[in-house]
Amino acid sequence: MIDGHTLEIEVRNEAERKRSSEEARRREGENLASPRNITRYMNPQQDTVYALEYTYYLLGNVLNKTVLDLGCGAGENSVLLARRAAKVVGLDISPDLVEIAKRRAQVQGQTVQFIVTSAYATGLPGESIDVVFGEAILHHLDLEHAANEIRRILRPGGYAVFVEPIRDSATGRFLRRLMPSRQPDISPYEYPLTQKQLVSFAQGFELSAIRRFDLPFSQLAGRIGWRRDCLGWRHRFALNVDQWLLTAVPWMGHFASIVVFQMQAKTSSAKQPQLTSMSRNSSWNPIGLEGRVYGGRYA
Repeated sequence: MIDGHTLEIEVRNEAERKRSSEEARRREGENLASPRNITRYMNPQQDTVYALEYTYYLLGNVLNKTVLDLGCGAGENSVLLARRAAKVVGLDISPDLVEIAKRRAQVQGQTVQFIVTSAYATGLPGESIDVVFGEAILHHLDLEHAANEIRRILRPGGYAVFVEPIRDSATGRFLRRLMPSRQPDISPYEYPLTQKQLVSFAQGFELSAIRRFDLPFSQLAGRIGWRRDCLGWRHRFALNVDQWLLTAVPWMGHFASIVVFQMQAKTSSAKQPQLTSMSRNSSWNPIGLEGRVYGGRYA
């Protein structure tokens, strides 16, 4: 007999398959031969004002490391990770998106092992993964089950790097409930994380880096069209204002909408999450810095 929580997980999985199927339908016909701007993510700087560039900075040297692209979607990050000489496993619950990812890797001449399965039961051997990478995936998941599986598959001393939407402002969460997204590829189970959820998710790991991005100023700039020119001077100006505000007034991180963090599998018996080393201009509570979102993904 299926217990209530197992049934809830399967309902969530089915909602994600439905959402992902709509995303795959929308993305059919896109140019798979045109990769993301590769040079931005090969060796980004620590002080970059772009959230995804900072995520790739935290990856460090992944040469010959086994990297899991958790929630790989259509494979953009999977092929970038392969270009950085990692042994990449791309995992997603959506067979439709994985088919696009496979074609993308083939067209771009990159070797990636793709698997279609749940993030809660990856089927990967225990302690077989050096690095887990995730872009906008955790806020789709049951965090407790996802953390248990990540803990199981990471090798001792391995680490995970994530970039996720976050909402610690009660006003922001209230407005989001009043104005939920009507996009067809948004599932009813996805919500931005909170600081409390992040801390709970990190139990059993050491938090080694964390930065916040995307204050209301740069969000407003996006509303008036500046984000369309994602590498242009106007957009970068908005992100630099974010950086200045978060550096000068760290508590402004409470109003950020993106968080990037790295957590490391522990090799000791310590139980509580610890922040073992910090990035420049950041703090664990509240937390620091800048960034941007594009259609559910990060620049």
